[in-house]
Amino acid sequence: MSVALAILQFFVIAFICFQEARRKSPVVFLWATLMIMFGIMHPFGMLSGAAEYSPAAMDDASVFVLVFCIIYIGARELSVMALNVDFGSRLAWKNLAPKCREDRGKGIALLFLIVISYMIISFASQSGGLLNTSWGGAREIAADASYINLGQLASILFFSTAGIGCFLFMRGNKALAIAMWIGILVLVLVTRNRIQILPLLVGIIALVLFRLERITIKHVVLAVVAAVLVILIVYGLRAFRYYGTLQNFFETFRLEDFIEQIAIFFRTDNGELGLRQWFYYFIEHDNDFNAFGEGNTYWRMALVFVPTQFSFGLKPDDFAQAMGAAVGLAPGGSMHPTLFGDCFANLGWGGVFLGAFWAFYATAADMVVLSFKRPSLALCSYVLIASSLVIIGRGAVYNGFFPAAWGIVFLALLAFVTRKGLFAVKTRVADHKMVDFPPNGERSAYEREV
Repeated sequence: MSVALAILQFFVIAFICFQEARRKSPVVFLWATLMIMFGIMHPFGMLSGAAEYSPAAMDDASVFVLVFCIIYIGARELSVMALNVDFGSRLAWKNLAPKCREDRGKGIALLFLIVISYMIISFASQSGGLLNTSWGGAREIAADASYINLGQLASILFFSTAGIGCFLFMRGNKALAIAMWIGILVLVLVTRNRIQILPLLVGIIALVLFRLERITIKHVVLAVVAAVLVILIVYGLRAFRYYGTLQNFFETFRLEDFIEQIAIFFRTDNGELGLRQWFYYFIEHDNDFNAFGEGNTYWRMALVFVPTQFSFGLKPDDFAQAMGAAVGLAPGGSMHPTLFGDCFANLGWGGVFLGAFWAFYATAADMVVLSFKRPSLALCSYVLIASSLVIIGRGAVYNGFFPAAWGIVFLALLAFVTRKGLFAVKTRVADHKMVDFPPNGERSAYEREV
């Protein structure tokens, strides 16, 4: 019965992934993350005999996920039908690419280059060098920063504009797009921050998704291969940390040792793919921990634009730290038990109803992307939201929501300013219409940036 439930939840999550892929929604990245981190690994752990928790806890996890997913499916379909919007066709390559060629996007590309250059130079100045800074040293630099700082602002702008590479590729500027992506790789290698590689991976996968007119078995196989590659990249970056500095990496790297370290992560269920274990831990202990069951993640999300120290005590502390304390981490340590685990920790069994919340969030995310008339901004918002949803799927819910919320505000302001002609001049054609995204089937003019 236990294995059957585990396999059933796998197929339900797979169904959701299929539906979201058909819609070309950025939310497919949330469910793909959940598929990798829980949908596949949950039954794999049970079948391999590596599970460390009681069969009852494993069954409860399966039931929780199943009910959560069913509620999500129902609420998602209702919200999509209510809006009656064909998301997939509007984000299809054949409809979107021509619009991209009408929008230069130079201003966003320039801003992205400025931001990424600042982040590299700033890190170098704080660390004393790019080659001799360890991963631990990189974390200390981030920890020493104040609550509101230029680094945090740069990070928000980075995620907000990193989708420009995806836009440039669709526009036909492939060499420039690849240069942008190489810049992201350099940033990741310098700062040791794995999260920063997300816009690159998301952008490339999104391009493939936009190309697909329908999903076949071949595409499913390719998606599995892509998922494996993502896992290998994540574990590869984790193994890279053990070398400490870039200089040590170049001097001591051996491919056999590198592969063996990655294999150890798989054998021990360590790293990212083992985070679901803490979901079982919370179930087994019936959420009997400080600050659990109070929905603090969602109260904190509701007050995302209010700094904690200025909220008069209304904004809770980061719940991830409460979960870290529950599993015995040092003070200040955070725990991310996948989105499912976070929902359970927040509301116990009532957390299944958060499936409806995330369904409405998914539809709102779709509408945000489609609300941007300029394809450059639309694709930037797509990559921003999709990247944030990967983080959310991992269980770092507020950490993923924060840059998405602030980033969308920034992109909305940029769209407003551009529309007012502060950063662009408008070239009109006979019908006197501006560029329209999503496509409306009419000939439209376009905005040319100064």
